[in-house]
Amino acid sequence: MWSYPRAVSAIESLGLSELNLRFACYWLSLWQGDEPPTRDRFAPSDVRELLPGVALVEIRSNLDPICRLSGTAIDVGVGRPITGANLLEFVSGEDKAIRQSRLTTIIEGSVSLSRTSYEQAGVAKVIETVQLPFYGKTEEGSHLYIAHTNWRPSDGFAVPPKPSDPLGFPDSFRLVSFN
Repeated sequence: MWSYPRAVSAIESLGLSELNLRFACYWLSLWQGDEPPTRDRFAPSDVRELLPGVALVEIRSNLDPICRLSGTAIDVGVGRPITGANLLEFVSGEDKAIRQSRLTTIIEGSVSLSRTSYEQAGVAKVIETVQLPFYGKTEEGSHLYIAHTNWRPSDGFAVPPKPSDPLGFPDSFRLVSFN
């Protein structure tokens, strides 16, 4: 059973960047007592300034993760719009099974944090993405989660994105269950 106090502890344990902490706190505000956040409670207008870094992802019954919405910062960072894309196309081989396993854990009641470090003009930077699940299933039987990245185009690139290249995995990845 999903637990609000455990969700708060999970988020606190991640040491999130300012933008991701604001997004995670918004997600926590969607709980109604002991009832976990559902997609219908998410109002994009409530987090308008964070929308460039937001992605809404549907996990279908076959475990394919389909991006339903991607913010402009995400599209620029990836090098192309990803709304409608199967996120497994960005990884190859055995990494697909690893990604599916991680996403299954998230939709079952965990938060995740990934970090990738890079240097831009001699300055160390970190791209950080938090993933938070919505409770329940869609009419089609899919699960949903929402993600937010702290990266913005003004942060620059370690290497400019190439739409044909897989994105690979971050430097670090952490899952914390609140189930």
